Amino acid sequence: MALYLSTYTSGKSEGIYLYSLDAETGSLTFKGLSGKASNPSWIQFDAGQKHLYGASEDEEGCIVAFKIDETTKNLSVINSVPSHGADPCHLVLDKSGRHILYANYSGGSVGVIPINMDGSVSEVTSHIQHERATKANPQRQEKAHAHSINLDPSGKFAIVLDLGGDIAEVYAFDEQKGTLTHHDSFTFPNGAGPRHLTFNPHNPRQCFAVTELSNDVYSFDFDPSIGKLTKVQSVSAMPKGEQSGKDFAAEIKVHPKLPVLYTSVRGDDTIAIFKIDSDGKLTLIDNASTHGEHPRHFNIDNTGKWLLCANKDSGRVEVFAVDQQTGRLTWHQDKAIERADPVCVRFW
Repeated sequence: MALYLSTYTSGKSEGIYLYSLDAETGSLTFKGLSGKASNPSWIQFDAGQKHLYGASEDEEGCIVAFKIDETTKNLSVINSVPSHGADPCHLVLDKSGRHILYANYSGGSVGVIPINMDGSVSEVTSHIQHERATKANPQRQEKAHAHSINLDPSGKFAIVLDLGGDIAEVYAFDEQKGTLTHHDSFTFPNGAGPRHLTFNPHNPRQCFAVTELSNDVYSFDFDPSIGKLTKVQSVSAMPKGEQSGKDFAAEIKVHPKLPVLYTSVRGDDTIAIFKIDSDGKLTLIDNASTHGEHPRHFNIDNTGKWLLCANKDSGRVEVFAVDQQTGRLTWHQDKAIERADPVCVRFW
């Protein structure tokens, strides 16, 4: 299967790189630079995997649309539009494939961009500026920092985690108009710094959020009939709850076939592995070393056999075999690939 790896481009990398993954052995083969882009820190396919969309995390941020060549899998830029906020860092497509919802980190705002029939992107149809900032961490929470936006499985609600405001904002999403309307909120403890959220593919009412500053994982029940998050549990992603002040949780994902949740922690440079109970409660079963520095993003391939972790500061993507019973990880040192500043892993 094809693997797209996006990178920060202030150093030696130039954008989005293409590899092939052997699902039987976990070996990766380099195919080349697939598409040039400026700091595409988050990339996402459309449902038909004919187009790829990237958030260019720059001061004058934009959302870029790419067409995927059916034969070579290389990318060609269709167009881009401004995100109307600095450093867009996360995006998601709606169920219809007609809109992109995105979050501007430094801009502290979220918005919606329509997708045209040819895959190109149009001007923003909805834009909301966040104002809340707890300032519990003066360096990181001096203002609003919208860090992620996710749609619930029904597609009716968007959940935005704002690191600066220690809050999850729930918006009603109008798929016909491409607009967001504030609906509800969940407030985290001051200084938590919520970052990313993922829904459980095995139970659409369960979702999990990771906090970047306190390194906790929150389990929620999400009621799609009223659009409300209810906390089930919070648990530390750190071994024995240890905190150094230099550890920052990053990505969070549920295994596609197992009741297992993973989250990466930069600084500690581990992936915390949790068992998910039927009620959504979590039990920490391991903290596996990422064998590198700054595991900003990771992903699990479509077979569920392999987890690839992008260690940004090491300039390497490490390959781990996933135990199909427990979800524990086994490092395959010989399968790693080197690429400067890797930040997002996507399987095609």
